[in-house]
Formats: sequence, structure tokens, C-alpha cells
Amino acid sequence: MVTLRVLDVDVLECAADAIFLPIDGTLPAAANTALIDRSLGRIARAFARRYPDCDLVDEIEAQVTFPVPLGRAALLELPAGASPFRAAALLSTLAHESERTGEQALVAAVRGALGDALRVCASLEATSAATPVLTGGWRLPSATVVTAMLQAAAGWRGALELSICLLNDPAASARVRELARAFGFG
Repeated sequence: MVTLRVLDVDVLECAADAIFLPIDGTLPAAANTALIDRSLGRIARAFARRYPDCDLVDEIEAQVTFPVPLGRAALLELPAGASPFRAAALLSTLAHESERTGEQALVAAVRGALGDALRVCASLEATSAATPVLTGGWRLPSATVVTAMLQAAAGWRGALELSICLLNDPAASARVRELARAFGFG
């Protein structure tokens, strides 16, 4: 069972075994460092700047097999001591192709990627994970995105403490907590 926390904190500073980082995973199998760097979402780029000793792009190039289909996640083990996290789940939620960015496809991508990231955490025996709200820069209402995330979390049967982190938006945090209660999270 997932224990859910909604925190008013930067996801990069959250105490957790794993962090969820959105990427555009639809890169070709022979993706090079430059392509991988461009595939990173805003939060993954901020992670790379904040924790340069992780060499995020180099680690992705060494460990991840592309493409990572939209709505899936890939495991990335991080170097010990280079960040507060043991691992990252790279969530393929950033769709840049116009035919793949309809609302239903994007909601399905969020739900699928989060569910897959929870599976990745289980394979690591992680007990905690931190995620941002997976908006992906889309024009979807945040309630729609959070609902998809909560559906995935509610359907997960493994034990994990999942922190949804929002930064500098107490009103949004309150709305997420309210939605979480509606899904049966305390």
C-alpha cells in the first residue's frame, strides 16, 4: 500500500530513496549525450545542476536503453553520496509529437509512467520516493494530472511512501491533499 504525503518542498530537497524525473524518453536507441541532455525536463535539468557529481546525463547514457515509450519509466541507479537519492525513475511523460499530445494520451502517460515508476522502486526495494506533479508543461488542468497520479498510486499494492512535492504553492498543496483524501489517502 502506498502511503502518500503532500509536501510544500522542492522535490530536489525531499528526503527519499528515489526521485521521479520527467524526461522525453522517445529518443532513438543510439541517443548520444547531446540528445539525452535535450530530453531532460525542467526538474531533471535542475537536478543535474544541483548535483553535478551525479553526472546525470552520463549515467543515463550508460544505464538507460532508449526509447523509453511514453507512459513508461526507466531505472537509473545514482552514484553513492553524489545526491540524497539512491536512484531516479526517469518517467517518459514529455511528449513533443503533436499526434501524441491529446488530453487522453497525456493523462494515460502520467498514470502509466507513475505506475511504472512505482514498479521500478519496488525492484530497488526502495521504501520512499519523491515526485513533482507531472504536468510536463502541458495545458492540462492540474486537478486532471493529480487525479491520474492518484489513480496510479491507489492501484499500487506494494509498500512505499510517496511524497508529492509542490514548491511555493500552498493553495495547490491544499487542493492535492483534498483530492488525495477523496482517493482514500489519509
